[in-house]
Amino acid sequence: MTFLINLLMYEPKFRLKGGGRMAIIEVWIDEDACTGCGLCEDTCPDVFEVDDVARVKEDADFNEFEEEIKEAAEECPGEAIQYEEE
Repeated sequence: MTFLINLLMYEPKFRLKGGGRMAIIEVWIDEDACTGCGLCEDTCPDVFEVDDVARVKEDADFNEFEEEIKEAAEECPGEAIQYEEE
């Protein structure tokens, strides 16, 4: 019981930016895995564009479209969308 109380009262020694959220700092496409289906562009056209394969737009604001990037990565049939969080 004491362990559980101590665990509930534990205060972390660090804080994450953005109120506890991790910020996306990089997004990239594995071109070999990309099927070119365009689902990522439909989900987040401000970050992704598709010709034969998907590409990440150079001027994309990852923080503004964080949820859409994650959704596109989860829905990607080839699992080609990768991202790194800080």
